[in-house]
Amino acid sequence: MEKDENGLRAKFWVERINHYHTDEPEMACVKITLKPTQDDSNADWSHFPPMGEISLTITRPAAVEQFQLGRAFTVDLTPTNAV
Repeated sequence: MEKDENGLRAKFWVERINHYHTDEPEMACVKITLKPTQDDSNADWSHFPPMGEISLTITRPAAVEQFQLGRAFTVDLTPTNAV
């Protein structure tokens, strides 16, 4: 996608959605696993198809609804101050 001195932009897709039990009816507990796309979307920052994954545990039902298997997302990796 895009790359400059301020970071890079990558394209990922949802590979897995795992739902876990919670005793709180208003809370979700879902692990979302994203993988980089294997098309030319990430060619600006990777000569070869990138490998790896991003895993997120999400506990708000409205946020979980944003994710469907196979759906693609743009991920911005922007430098920031250390935590």
